[in-house]
Amino acid sequence: MIISDSHKFIYYDLPKTGSCSLDRVFSRYGKCIPKALNNKKHNRIVPKNKENYYKIASIRNPYERAISFYHQGLAKNFDIAKKSLDALLDHLVYCALNGEPNDLSTLIGNHFPIWKYLYIVEPIDYYIKLEYIQEDLNNIPLNINKNLPHLNKRNHPKFKDYINQERLEKINIWAGQDFKKYNYKRYEDANKYIIDHT
Repeated sequence: MIISDSHKFIYYDLPKTGSCSLDRVFSRYGKCIPKALNNKKHNRIVPKNKENYYKIASIRNPYERAISFYHQGLAKNFDIAKKSLDALLDHLVYCALNGEPNDLSTLIGNHFPIWKYLYIVEPIDYYIKLEYIQEDLNNIPLNINKNLPHLNKRNHPKFKDYINQERLEKINIWAGQDFKKYNYKRYEDANKYIIDHT
């Protein structure tokens, strides 16, 4: 989370939503709030007297976000990702169904679906979708330099390269409200997803 007193905004940098790149933009005008618990980067506790600041959050298509968690886990040698994609998806479902919205731990809170991650800080004034990152950033009415470096970009396979019906259903359970709330298409049939993304 980055807070700017000069420009009166708070940026919530959700994991696996382009947050490393956006952190570079917003940190020019604010500072990262001290880490919560053992969490190295992502924090959601707003300090007092900042409640009226603009709230900005980055978000991402749930299917691609789940796969990005998997590739991050492989890159960082996390046991659960090394086990299998299915084990990682089971963990995401567990976090969504069992984690409390105010859980700030890396293991649970960072793996929340977007709606649950932002639950304690809603309403959000501006969303930046990773799929339209520069366009959405430009639409935020802040007088700041919005040149966007793209950091941490990995050329890993997309969800369509891993899809089967069971994995689709697991991500649907994990993401839950994300589809409707943030206007992402939810698929019920893996074959239909493949057709639409080929």
